[in-house]
Amino acid sequence: YSDEVGKIIITQIAQDLGAHYEAAAAYNSLGAVYGAQERCELALECFQRSLDVRQKLGNLYEIGQSSTNMGTALSCLERWSDAEVRYKEAREIQERIGDRYGKAHTLQDLAWLYLDRGQMKAAKATFLNVLEHCEQIKDRIGVALVHGGLGTLYQRQEQWNEALDHLKQSADLCEEVGAY
Repeated sequence: YSDEVGKIIITQIAQDLGAHYEAAAAYNSLGAVYGAQERCELALECFQRSLDVRQKLGNLYEIGQSSTNMGTALSCLERWSDAEVRYKEAREIQERIGDRYGKAHTLQDLAWLYLDRGQMKAAKATFLNVLEHCEQIKDRIGVALVHGGLGTLYQRQEQWNEALDHLKQSADLCEEVGAY
């Protein structure tokens, strides 16, 4: 090819990649809005489309993000086993690429899935794992969220003192970081 033809090909490839990236982002955003409206089937459909595009692009960070989002939509639909699979897929990707914040978010979602299913031992173990992880990466908001989750877990078990302790820690941390 001549230099001019090469430049045209490279420009077209860049435009195509950019369009794919934007499409994936648009589907992801649509899924988030549908999820916020509890229109879970539509959210799942959009997250799946986003994942399909992201897999074509090969961006593992965004594939992990889409897998987590799909897990959330599947949880909304009470398709617990499918959601758990997606969360675990996301976590494996996040571990492989070193996405510590994504991993914390995904594990937090997995802990809530266990809590919603009444699997208290698994929920507690996962929340404690996330707590340790968030403390290691100095994610204070993540720590606050985990304490909130542990508070809810203990509340459901009618362990009032433990519930109050964790919920107070969550509220105090939220106030400290200005998330109040």
